Amino acid sequence: MKRLRSFLIPVFCFSAAWAVSSWVGKHGGPSATGESPDHHGSSARRTPGGFRKISAEKLAEDFLARPTSEWARLWEEFAVQADADDLQKISRLPPPGAFPHHAVVRELLQSLACEALAVRGGHPVILTPGAFSALAERDPEAAWRSIEGNNRSDFASAALRILAGKDPAETLRRFQGMPESGTAPPEETHRRERTYSTPLGSIFGAWARRDPTAAAAALKDLPPNVREAMKHQVATVWAFQDGPAAIRYLLDSDQANGNILRASFRTHPGETAGLMDANATLRKAMEKESGLYAALGPWAEADPDRVTTWLLESSGDAGQLAVYLYFCIGGNVGSAGRIIRGLAAAGVAVKPSQLRGIYRQYPASALSLADELGIDLSADPQIRQNQILNEPEVSCERWLTALRDEQGDPEKALASLGWKKETATELAARAARVFPEKAAALAKALPASALDTTNLWRGNNKDIARYWPELAPFLDYPVSPGDTPAFQETPFHIDPVAAADGLLQGPLSDGDVRKIIGLLGEYDPAAARSWVARLPDPGLRQSGGLALATIEASTDPAAALDFLTRNSINNGRSETIWETSLTRLLVTGGDWKGWLDKMPGGNLDRLRHVLATQSQVLESARRTAGE
Repeated sequence: MKRLRSFLIPVFCFSAAWAVSSWVGKHGGPSATGESPDHHGSSARRTPGGFRKISAEKLAEDFLARPTSEWARLWEEFAVQADADDLQKISRLPPPGAFPHHAVVRELLQSLACEALAVRGGHPVILTPGAFSALAERDPEAAWRSIEGNNRSDFASAALRILAGKDPAETLRRFQGMPESGTAPPEETHRRERTYSTPLGSIFGAWARRDPTAAAAALKDLPPNVREAMKHQVATVWAFQDGPAAIRYLLDSDQANGNILRASFRTHPGETAGLMDANATLRKAMEKESGLYAALGPWAEADPDRVTTWLLESSGDAGQLAVYLYFCIGGNVGSAGRIIRGLAAAGVAVKPSQLRGIYRQYPASALSLADELGIDLSADPQIRQNQILNEPEVSCERWLTALRDEQGDPEKALASLGWKKETATELAARAARVFPEKAAALAKALPASALDTTNLWRGNNKDIARYWPELAPFLDYPVSPGDTPAFQETPFHIDPVAAADGLLQGPLSDGDVRKIIGLLGEYDPAAARSWVARLPDPGLRQSGGLALATIEASTDPAAALDFLTRNSINNGRSETIWETSLTRLLVTGGDWKGWLDKMPGGNLDRLRHVLATQSQVLESARRTAGE
C-alpha cells in the first residue's frame, strides 16, 4: 500500500496542478495578469470593491477542506486580489501535516504561485518548467527573453513546446538564431537522441503533433547528425496519428522501433501488417528488444500466418523460439493457437513450456490445443503448479486426503502428490483468503513448519496468519539484518511525538535516527529538535540534526543554517542544505546575504552568482507588479 501511495501522490499532484493551471490559462485568469475578469455565477463573497482579500494561510485551509472540483475557483478568488508579496507568502506556508495530501496541496499552491509570479513580472522568479510554460502561454516575447539565458535547459524546453504549438516554423527560426546558453541537462547527448525534453526535440515534437509532414520537411535544413535524431522523434509522434505513414517515412533510415510499430498496429493493424510483410528491415526490427516487447504481440494478432513464417525463419533454436512465442501470445488466444498449429504443421516439436502463456490466460483453450497436438501439459512444472492453484478447493481436498493416507506426514503427502512445498504454501494462502473451511482443516493437519516461508511476503497473504499464527513475522517485506529497523512505523502515524519518545532510551542506529526524524520532523520540527537534543550519543545527535536541517532547509531555512554554523559542519551534505536554505531565504525575503557571508568553504563564487541573478529577477518581478 505504501508503494501504491508513493506512486499516486505525485500523479495526483501533477494532475491537479495541470487541471488548475489549464483552467486559469483558458479563462485569462488573474494568476497571470492580476486583473479582475467578469465572475458571473461565482460563489465567492463580494465586497463593494470586488472579491474579498484572502490570505495564503486561508487559501491553504480552503484547499484542504474543499473538493478538488472547487480548487480552480478558490485559486481565482485568491489571485484576483493577490499582489506579489501575497504570492511569495505561499512559499512560507507552514510544513505539511501528518497526512500525505497536505504536502500535495502545499506543492500545488507553490507551483501556481511560481507561475503567477513569472507571468506578472515577465521573468521566472524560480526556474521551473511550469513558470516557463505559463510565461510562454501568456507573454511569448517575455518567454523568449527568458529563454535567451537558458536555451539548453529543460526549462527552455517547456516554453519552446508551447511556442512551437502556436508557430513552429518561427519558433525554430528564432531558437536556431540564439547562441547556446544555460546549463544542459545531464547526459545531454543521450537525451537528445531518446527524449523530447531537449529544446530542439520539444519544438519538433510540438510541430509533429500539429503537422507531421511539415515537421518532416523542415528537417532537411538541420545538420545530418541532428537530423537523424529529430527524424525519429517526428516519426514517434506521427505514429500515433498515422502509423503506416510514419513507418514509410522511416523505411530508409532503419529507425522503425517497437514503439512506432506498436502505435501503428493499434490504429491500422491490417495496413501495418502489409508493410511488415513487404519489408525485411521492419521484420528485422522485431528481433531487437524494443520490437519484441512492444510490437511482436500486436503483429501476431494482426497477421498470425506471417508471424508463423517469421518465427520459422528467425528462431535459431528452441530456446529462442520459446522467447519469441512468449511475446507472440498476447490477449488473442485464436491468433496464438493458429501460430502454434502452424509451427507444429511445419515440423517444429512444440513443447509444453511453449504453451505456458496460453495456459496462464486461457487454461481451457490450452488444454484443448494440447490434446489436439498430443502434448502432455502436466510434464511442465510451471503448468502443473498453475493447475493446482487454478482449482484451489479441489486441490485442498486432494492435499487433505494425501495427509490422511500418509498418517499426517506432510513430507510424504507432498511427495505422493508430486507437489513442491512452495506451491503447497501458496495453495494454503489462497485457501485462507477464499475457502476458510479448507484452511481450518489444513491448519489442524499441518504444523506451520511444514510450509515454506520464503515468499510469504509477496502478494496478499496476511490471512494465512489467522490459521498459522507462527507465520505472521514472515509476511513483512524482508530486509537484511543490518537494515532491520528497531521500531515499527505504525505508531508514528497515530502520535509521532509519543512514538519517538518511546524509542529514545532504546538501542538506535544512525539509520534509525534519520528515519525517526523523517517521520517526526515534518510533523513537528520543534519536537524533533528536542528529541535530537536528548539523544545520549554525540554522533547520533549530529546525524539527527543534519536530517532535521535537510527538512528545515525548505521550511525554516534560518534554523537549518543556525544548526550548521553552531556545529561547524562542512561536508557535501551540508553544502546542499546551505544552497537550498539560501535560495528559500531569497524567495521569502530573508537575510540570505548575511547568511551567505557565514558559509564555510564550498563553491561560493558559483552560489553568489546564482543567488544574485535570482535576486535581480525577483526585484524586477516586484517592480513590474507595482510594489
